[in-house]
Amino acid sequence: MAVARVRVGASPGPGNVDDGSARRRADGWALERRFATIAVAVSVFASLVAFGNAWHVSMWVDEAYTISVATRSLSDLWRMIHHVDIVHSLYNVVLHPWLLVFGVSEVSVRLPSAVAVGAATAGVMVLGRRLAGAHTAVLAGLLFAMLPRVTSAGIEGRSYALTMAVAVWLTVLLVSLLARPTRGRHLGYAASAALAGSLNIFLLLLLCAHGVTLLLERRYRVGRVLLPWSAAALGGVAGAAPVLVTAVGQGEQIGESRYGPAGYLRAVLVNQWFLGETPTVSVPGGVTLGPGAGVQLWKYTAVLMALGCWALVAAAVLRRAAAPVDGPPHTPTARTLLLPWLVVPTVLLVGYAVTSTPLYNPRYLSFGAPAVALLVAIGLSTLGSVSGHLTSVRLLAAALLVLLALPVYTSQRTLHAKRGADWKAVAAFVRERRGPDQAVYFAPRTPTTSNTIRSTSRTAAVLYPDAFEGVRDLTLVSTAAADGDLLGRSQPVASAVDRLDGMRTVFVVTRRDYPAEVFRADTSVLIAQGFGPGDSWTGPLNTVTSFTR
Repeated sequence: MAVARVRVGASPGPGNVDDGSARRRADGWALERRFATIAVAVSVFASLVAFGNAWHVSMWVDEAYTISVATRSLSDLWRMIHHVDIVHSLYNVVLHPWLLVFGVSEVSVRLPSAVAVGAATAGVMVLGRRLAGAHTAVLAGLLFAMLPRVTSAGIEGRSYALTMAVAVWLTVLLVSLLARPTRGRHLGYAASAALAGSLNIFLLLLLCAHGVTLLLERRYRVGRVLLPWSAAALGGVAGAAPVLVTAVGQGEQIGESRYGPAGYLRAVLVNQWFLGETPTVSVPGGVTLGPGAGVQLWKYTAVLMALGCWALVAAAVLRRAAAPVDGPPHTPTARTLLLPWLVVPTVLLVGYAVTSTPLYNPRYLSFGAPAVALLVAIGLSTLGSVSGHLTSVRLLAAALLVLLALPVYTSQRTLHAKRGADWKAVAAFVRERRGPDQAVYFAPRTPTTSNTIRSTSRTAAVLYPDAFEGVRDLTLVSTAAADGDLLGRSQPVASAVDRLDGMRTVFVVTRRDYPAEVFRADTSVLIAQGFGPGDSWTGPLNTVTSFTR
C-alpha cells in the first residue's frame, strides 16, 4: 500500500486545517463589519426618531436654565456654580461653545441630546451582542429607540440623554475590564466614572450597581477582580467629589415634592421609563388646565406598555440566566449585569427620598433605560425559538410594544408637550406685534408683596430672545448672569413707572392662574399712565395681553 508523504514545511493544501482557520477568521471579520454597519444604521435611526419634530415643541423652564447658564461667559458660569446648579455644570460647559456657534433655538438646544441617543443606542447594541447575541442586540437597539423615556430625553436640552450614553459605555468598559483586568483599563474605568459623576451625580449610583454585579458573580476572585475594581470605583468617586460635595450644599434645587406610596409606585413602574414628560398642566391646588385635561390615549397606552415590558423583563430574569453568547471570557450574565443596573439606583434614590430628603425625580434615573431595553429584548427572545431568529410571535409582541409607544411618542411631539409649556406661543404673540417704543412686563410667577421679585415669566425671553429683541424689559433690576444665579431680580411694576416714558405698547405676560385681583392691581398702574388693554392670548400655562397707549 502506498503511503502519501507530506514534505515538512510545505504549504497547506486546500483541505488543510489552516485554510479552515483562515476562512473562519475571514467569516468572523465579515460578521463584525456587518454588525458594525447595522449598529451604525440603527443608531442613526434612533437619533432621527428622537429628534423628530423637536423644532415644533415649545421649550420649557428646565431648558431655560440650560440656555441661561450655557450662554454666559465661562467666568460667569464658574462664579455661579459655587452657589447653584453645579449638578448640570459640566453639561453646560460642553454646550457653551455649541450655542455660541449655532445660537439659541429648539434645534440647536436639542440636537446634542438626539446625537447622544444615537451614541447610547450603539452602546446598547455592543453590550447586547456580548450578553445575548447579535439578533437580540439589534432588537434591543430598536426597542431602546422607541422607549418613551428615551424619546423624551432626545428633545430635552438637558443632560439626561447623555447620561444614558455614558452609563451604557461605562458598563461596556466594565465588561472589558472583567475580561482582561489590566492597570490601564482600571485607570480608564476610574477616569470615566469621575467624568460620569461630574456630568450627573446620580450616575455614581451606577457604580453601586456594578459592585452588586461583581458580588453576584461568585466566580470573580476578590484579589484579582473585586479589590482592583473597588479601587477604580473609589477613584472615580474621588474624582467627582468636588461636584458631589458642592451639590449636597445645593440640595434644595434637586428633586421634587415628596410622592405618596401610590405616587412612587406609578413613577417607578410607569413614568420612569415608559412615559417621560407629558402635556399635562398641573398648577397648585391640583387643578389641571389646557390640553392636559380630558381623556387622552397616551395615558392608558403608557400603562399597558409598562405592564408588557415588565412581563418581558420578568421572563428575561427567570428564563435567561445562561452564559453570555458573544462576550469574552468572564463576561457577567445578562441577569447579574442588567438587573442591578435596573434596580439598585432606583431603590437607593427612592429609599433616600422616603426616609430623608425628597431627591427623587424619574428623569434622574434615565440612565437605566439601556438596561430596560436589553432586558425587554432578551425577554422577547424567550418567546419561541427557531435557530435564534425572530419568530412571528416575537415580531407580533415587538409590534404591539411599538403600537403602544406611538401615542406616547405623538404626545411628546405636540406644541405644549413639556408639561403644557407655551412659551413659544407667548414669544410668537410678541414677535408678530413687535415694533418701536414697546415694553414688556414679566409678572411674578406667584403674587408677592416683596420689593425684590425673583421668579417671573421672563422665561419666555430666555428661551426665545429674538422675539423680545428691542423690547424694553420694564421691571428688570439685575440679570441672572449679573447676580450669579438662575433667576435675577425684578421690581414691582408700580416702581417702574418712569420706564414707561415714550412707550406706546406694553406686553403683560402672566401665569394663567395669576389671581384676577392682582392682575387688575398691576395693570391699573398701566391704565393710570394712559394704556388700555388690546389683544390677548391665553395658553395652557400663560396669558399675554397687549396694552396700548
